[in-house]
Amino acid sequence: MGASEREASLLAATAIIKEIEQKLRHFAFMASGTANVYSGMMDNFRLKRKQAQAFAEVGWYRDRIASYMAECRRAEGMIAGLATPNEAIGPLKFLEGRLYSLIGKWREARTCYEIALANGMPEVMTRYFLAHTYDFDGGEAALAIQHLERAIEIADPYGKMEGECAKQIDIISNPGNTGSSSDPAAHTGGQSMGGDEELRRKMERAAAEALRDNWPETQRLCTEILKAMPTSLALDAMARTQRSLALAFKGYKEADRASLNEALDEARRAVQVFQKTNEPAKSVALAHRAIGMSISFMIAQSVIHADEWPTLFPEAVAALEKAIQLDPEDKEARRQLGILNSAREVAKMHGAKAGGKCFIATAACGTPWASEVLVLSAFRDDSLSRSRIGRAFTRLYYDVSPPFASLIARSIFLRRAAMALIVKPAVHVVQKVGNTKCLPQLGSLKMNHPGERRVER
Repeated sequence: MGASEREASLLAATAIIKEIEQKLRHFAFMASGTANVYSGMMDNFRLKRKQAQAFAEVGWYRDRIASYMAECRRAEGMIAGLATPNEAIGPLKFLEGRLYSLIGKWREARTCYEIALANGMPEVMTRYFLAHTYDFDGGEAALAIQHLERAIEIADPYGKMEGECAKQIDIISNPGNTGSSSDPAAHTGGQSMGGDEELRRKMERAAAEALRDNWPETQRLCTEILKAMPTSLALDAMARTQRSLALAFKGYKEADRASLNEALDEARRAVQVFQKTNEPAKSVALAHRAIGMSISFMIAQSVIHADEWPTLFPEAVAALEKAIQLDPEDKEARRQLGILNSAREVAKMHGAKAGGKCFIATAACGTPWASEVLVLSAFRDDSLSRSRIGRAFTRLYYDVSPPFASLIARSIFLRRAAMALIVKPAVHVVQKVGNTKCLPQLGSLKMNHPGERRVER
């Protein structure tokens, strides 16, 4: 194999590895990380092992991991004929080790981590992950501790890994220690979680059902958890968040204002409870997103009252902006915010404080909910707002376009001309350049579970 062919194979394999890592980052949070969020133990090896075994029994979860493994096999085939060692083997085997770990295949994961370690992957990080593949209660605790102690001995380029390794040694050595800090109650607002074990397992099932868009079952399970009055504030907040999302999707599907009211109240309480915990930012972001989505669904189904716009619309926008601030990778929150942004003119008509929007597109289409308006709004929020030039262009557009939009709105001829000469060409360019999918009318949007769109893309 020539040098150019070798380089091409390595680049192709590396691209596949990075793509899987990106997908896995979102999927592991939604499917694996979320299951630990309400327990406050995201960095506890013992709980990670239990969780992996539980999720390995879920068919769709196994299928998703299997699809990622198939991609890894494809990358492996690309570098199979290359001389070893090469720079792709270490990252690939490390990635395979993570995938095996997520479904509790510890021996396979261990083999992959060992190969990764032998092929140049950072020793501290690799030994840290390697340690949790051992059965701590099956006579292998000493082997796990050896890897962690070795990691501590090595000069740590990551800053905090030494403390992490020491913490895991303590957890492995003391089976009764399930806390992730010196204060086991730190993540629960100072309350004991000893009586919540069954409720945590029920919350795992609720999270799994939510990822399958089985919202009735999610609502039922979360309602049972809250009726049991969990002592863990983190568990209470997560149950309220998931119940809020379930109620919101029910209210959207049935155009039921009562369900949407309950969803909004539950999400607000979840945010309040989260303030008393030390939960990760992504968990808190989900509660803020639930607030925004509950109100967004009220607007989408036209069940919001005229006198509610001045208070509810700004609350929804602020909640979604907060969700994005806490979790910048949250594409669902950005999508919902884009939809709300397209309704700013309507909000202003009802007395809500609202900023600029796609004036000309709205005037040409005659409604802020037109698919063209949603596409252009999404491009503004997802692409233009990320650069200085894009933000400057947006400000200029807001300054000069309102008079033209007003003129266009008063003439059906000008509306048709603007649609043909400005809006549709702009949408075409946005879809080509910005890779923005054209959205249907809001009323026919398929509202997925928050994070599901992230998981797939």
